[in-house]
Amino acid sequence: MDKFGRFIMIGIVLIVGILSGGWVLSLLWRWIVVSQFGVAPLSLWGAISIKILITYLGGSGKFYTWPDDAETPVNILDKCGRALAYQLLWGALAIGTAWIATHFI
Repeated sequence: MDKFGRFIMIGIVLIVGILSGGWVLSLLWRWIVVSQFGVAPLSLWGAISIKILITYLGGSGKFYTWPDDAETPVNILDKCGRALAYQLLWGALAIGTAWIATHFI
């Protein structure tokens, strides 16, 4: 894959990850915080902003590391696929857990 294709792939994964993370946070906020405390719901952009703040303060983001060995070839398609799958599966797990929890609240 050429450099332009890698750039496009990384951009797509980044955009999908940010949007899906914001959507998950706004959905969880609506299910849990709004229903329990009566605060205003979050928009998608507000949720993305809070997610960025939490990631910055929490120091998260150390899951995707490049190999230490410079001679090991890096398959960018594999790395992007793993990053996207991780983001989507983690969001699905959070939504499923919150859905179960809201039935007991």
